[in-house]
Amino acid sequence: MKILFWIIVPILFLIVIVFAVRNHAPVELSLWPVLTFPVSLPVYAVALISLFIGFLWGGFVAWAQGGRGRERQRLLARRLEAERHETAAMRERLARLEAAEKSATIPAPPVGVA
Repeated sequence: MKILFWIIVPILFLIVIVFAVRNHAPVELSLWPVLTFPVSLPVYAVALISLFIGFLWGGFVAWAQGGRGRERQRLLARRLEAERHETAAMRERLARLEAAEKSATIPAPPVGVA
């Protein structure tokens, strides 16, 4: 898996660098509700900023979708811990009962009495 990472990442960096070098022409960006005045940025900056914002948005959506799963995992972890405590208590009680049974000896019948 690491080798795949080291093969893909340099290729992606190379693609980004070539894209930035080839697309350096300025564009005017005007985001009406946010920016009331136009901003001049290179094409690659607009593209990379858009990709970065999309990456962050996708991460947020994935995190939000996993909320129910994380909640269920916490609930199951609490249940498991409660079951472990109950099992330990039952084993301790069993050990005490076995010890009490061993200590309560039944007297053997006298020898010679039939």
